[in-house]
Amino acid sequence: MTTNPAGLTPIEIGQGVTYKEAKLTFLCQKLYQHQFSKEDITTEVQEYYASMPKVYPDFNGGWQPHIVFVGEIIEVRDER
Repeated sequence: MTTNPAGLTPIEIGQGVTYKEAKLTFLCQKLYQHQFSKEDITTEVQEYYASMPKVYPDFNGGWQPHIVFVGEIIEVRDER
């Protein structure tokens, strides 16, 4: 695998990905995911997201809120 623009080298871990440079990795099984709706976010946070559509893209020129994930830790790799 090649190094990405952030200078990190992705490596496989189970069915997921970690980075060669990582000191601590949690491999999780996804139990639930939910994307927040724009209407449920305070105006102040909506303005913050809207000011950086390249960071939070909806791929239509606007922005989208974060997605929250809940998972079960199934493996921990400690390289410290």
